[in-house]
Amino acid sequence: MGEPSRKPRAVHRSDRAPQRFRDGHVRGSRPRHSWPGADHDRLDLVLRYRPCNRHHEHHRGPAMNAHFTNGRATWRASGAERGFSLIELLIAVAIFSLISLAGFTVLSSGARNAAMNDETVKILQNVRMAMDLVARDIRMAGYGNPSAPNAVPLTANNCTFILNPTNSSTGPDSISLITVDQVIGRLTADAPGATPTQLTLDAVTGLAVNDVISVDGIFTSTVNGINAGANTVTLAAPGIQSPMGFNGAANTGTQVVRLACVKYSVDTTKNQLLRDGVPVADDIEDLQLAYGVDTNGDGIIDDQNANNIVDCLDLIPNALVQTVSNTVGCFGTGGVTTVPADPTTIRMVRISVVGKASKPDPSYTANSALAVEDHNIPAVSQYRRRVLTRTVSLRDLGL
Repeated sequence: MGEPSRKPRAVHRSDRAPQRFRDGHVRGSRPRHSWPGADHDRLDLVLRYRPCNRHHEHHRGPAMNAHFTNGRATWRASGAERGFSLIELLIAVAIFSLISLAGFTVLSSGARNAAMNDETVKILQNVRMAMDLVARDIRMAGYGNPSAPNAVPLTANNCTFILNPTNSSTGPDSISLITVDQVIGRLTADAPGATPTQLTLDAVTGLAVNDVISVDGIFTSTVNGINAGANTVTLAAPGIQSPMGFNGAANTGTQVVRLACVKYSVDTTKNQLLRDGVPVADDIEDLQLAYGVDTNGDGIIDDQNANNIVDCLDLIPNALVQTVSNTVGCFGTGGVTTVPADPTTIRMVRISVVGKASKPDPSYTANSALAVEDHNIPAVSQYRRRVLTRTVSLRDLGL
């Protein structure tokens, strides 16, 4: 018989070749522990480590898996779900800030420009409105009321004459004048010629005793009495006829207007144009007036500078200020520094209206100093100014 089969010998764990785990421990270098005692066999205890499952998901979720390197666990996000680094985030924030800043700058600049454009338009509108008011009343001065000594007197606002100018070389000018105030109504019955003592109108609203009225420039007189029920007006005698010498009757439908002495001035504190003390235009800083006169009655404006032509220096006062680059009016220097001695000789008026912005513009750095007629207006930082000049002929004077 052959040799009996040999029972396989159990291989003790200590006989195995040393193996290294993923965590860096070596199987063959396991620690041993023994207890003393003669009758107690030495028992080797192997401290085993739970194997690491590379596919085991951490409790934080599939995006974060544990990886061991030299016994240390590190956490690493999967490639598909990796976030931004701190540097990338800072760069993105910087780019966003620059874009936002540029956008805000454009919006702010646009809003500021729009506001300044609106302010400029507002100045121009106020200057034009002020000019239209002053020019209209000056143009109509003397309507239906010839010059003194035949004029119907109006004591309000010191209207001794049709035109009563006041000049100032250190501030705004002013002027009082007799002009058309408002339409009262129309005749409902013919008015007799020569010197009528009573008129019948379609309305007498707005009239008062001592008011001066004109029947379409044909006849002018002072109101002595009013009958509101009958719409009749009693006139003071003798009254005055038109300077053209018209003596005919005024027919039904003829317009009746009230004349008034109005005064234009400037409130330098509030920058407002005043008409009889009532503000009629805002943002008005200055009003300057120059006058053309005809002292010899030849129908031609007097030649003040003796150059044999009618030019801007022939309107007085003509002592123009030439100390700044922005000069409005004439270039040159005349010798007259006062208003006409006899206002009845005035036949032409040059009107200059200066408007000033109500709000400053920090971006406006231009020189705002002005020389308007004989008034030198100093510069004001960051404020815009606009000037409008117009020459008006007095068509109802000198007839």
